[in-house]
Amino acid sequence: MHDAKQIQIGHRLVGNGAPTYIIAEIGSNHNQDMALAKELIDAAAEAGADAAKFQSLKFDELYLPDKTTPEFREFFAQIELSETWYAEISAHCQRRGLHFISSPTYVEAIELLRQHGVPAYKIASAQFGVYDELVARAAATGLPLVMSTGIADYGDIQRTLELCRRAGNDQLVLLHCVSQYPTEPQRANLRLIQTYRQAFGCLVGYSDHTHDIHFAPAAVALGAVVLEKHLTLDRSLPGPDHHFAIEPAEFREMVRHVREIEAGMGDGLRPALTPDELAFRADVSFKWVARGDLPKGERILRDHLTLRRTAGGIPAEMLEHLVCHRLRRDMSAGTLLSWEDLEYVG
Repeated sequence: MHDAKQIQIGHRLVGNGAPTYIIAEIGSNHNQDMALAKELIDAAAEAGADAAKFQSLKFDELYLPDKTTPEFREFFAQIELSETWYAEISAHCQRRGLHFISSPTYVEAIELLRQHGVPAYKIASAQFGVYDELVARAAATGLPLVMSTGIADYGDIQRTLELCRRAGNDQLVLLHCVSQYPTEPQRANLRLIQTYRQAFGCLVGYSDHTHDIHFAPAAVALGAVVLEKHLTLDRSLPGPDHHFAIEPAEFREMVRHVREIEAGMGDGLRPALTPDELAFRADVSFKWVARGDLPKGERILRDHLTLRRTAGGIPAEMLEHLVCHRLRRDMSAGTLLSWEDLEYVG
C-alpha cells in the first residue's frame, strides 16, 4: 500500500494540504480553430484554472480507414489536434500562466508532448487499463500521470498502478470518472473518491462530466486533489463535447466555490474558543432560576430550581456546588440566582 501525500506538477504541489489542481478540459472544443483554442485558454486562465488540457487525437494512429465510414472520418477530422499546433498552444498557455497538458492517445504523442513542455500526462479513460504500452511509455518518462478510470474495473486499476510503479513512476493521480456525457447526478457516485483512496493508497481526483458546477466542490470535500471539467465558450457550438461543458462564467464560479471549500475544510482539530465565542456562550447558556418563592435561610435543593437561557447568573454545570448553599435573602419565583445571594453551608 502506497500512502501518497503530494506530487509535483510543474511548479505546483498537488495533493493533501495543497490547493486543488484544476484542469480546464478544452479537449476537442477548439473546433479546429486556433483562435478559438486561444480564447478557451484565456477563459481558463481568467477563471482560475491551473492547466488547459487538450486531446492528442490522430485518425491514422487510432483507426483503420477501411473499417470506418466516410461520415465518421469527416466527424473525426473536426476534432483532431494537429501536431503543428503544439508549439503555439504551449506558448499561449505559458503566457497565460497555465500548464499545457494533453492526453496522448497514441504512443508517438508522448515524446512530442514532452518536447513541448507538458508537466504531466493525462491518461484518458479509453486508454487506461486497455492500452498498457502507452501507459508504460508515459510512466517511463517520470512525469506525473493523471489517469481517468471511467471504463476501468478494480483489476484494471490495480494492474495499471503496478505497471506504472514497475516503470519507476509513483507520481500518480487516479481520477474518478463516469463515462457518460453528460453524467446524470444520480450516477456521479462521489463516494468512490474515498473508496479509491482507501483501496489504492494514492492521490485521487475527479473528472466531472455533469452539467452542474456543484459536484466539483463536493468532490474536494470528499478528498479530491485534482479536478477536471470541460470548458466551452458556448454550449450551442457544434461539436461532440460542447453540450455538456460549462461556460466561462460557470467555470469561474466553480473555481470560487472550490477555493471557499478548501478554506473552510480546516485541519480537523477543535480549536480553543475565541473571546467572542466565549462571550456568546456566556450569554446564551442556561442559568439557575428560582422555580417558586423561597425564604431567606432556605437550603437550595434541585427541586427549588429551573433553568433559563440568559446572560449573568450561575451556569447549569454548577449545580453540584450550588446545592451546598442557602439563601441570604427572600427570593421570588423567576429570580435569577447569583453567588451574592448565597451562603455556603457545605
